[in-house]
Amino acid sequence: MLRSIVLLVLLASCLAQDNNRGTVKVHADSSADPDRKNEPHVSCDFYVQGFGFRDPSGTLRFFTWAPTGDGTPITPTGDNLVWTGTPDGDGEFDFLKGPYQLPAGHYRVNVYTDDGHPGGNSSQKAKSKVFWVDECAAPPPPPPAPTCSNAGQACSSYAPCCAYLACNAYTGLCA
Repeated sequence: MLRSIVLLVLLASCLAQDNNRGTVKVHADSSADPDRKNEPHVSCDFYVQGFGFRDPSGTLRFFTWAPTGDGTPITPTGDNLVWTGTPDGDGEFDFLKGPYQLPAGHYRVNVYTDDGHPGGNSSQKAKSKVFWVDECAAPPPPPPAPTCSNAGQACSSYAPCCAYLACNAYTGLCA
């Protein structure tokens, strides 16, 4: 009898959370290796990827998060916040959204489904992921310009001049 009651409670719990299936990951590239990799520290452009959602569409909402934020909603630049999933072959839906950009700090992304969480209803639990955005890495400096030291030297097809010099036809020297 007790076993039956426990099974009924577990079944009811599973059915009540049926629309809340899925997992969400944040990563730095449009493809992650392994496929469901989560990178809690991203820089500049980042992507949000969802797997196994029961509903085919929904929205994303971003929030500043402690210790650098206070839960205030924030809209990143980049892609829009509406997602449409693609069937995963098991009756569930996966999505990839991004790239997004946010200032350096700590954030939370909530994933809402249109059927399970209409209008992004914050009173209903959404799937979420907390992550850090690091300062954007500075681009590498350009390579130094090549130096050329054959100005004034004899030139021929065997000893050509540097790219920005020409072989003077009268003197036979690089100039």
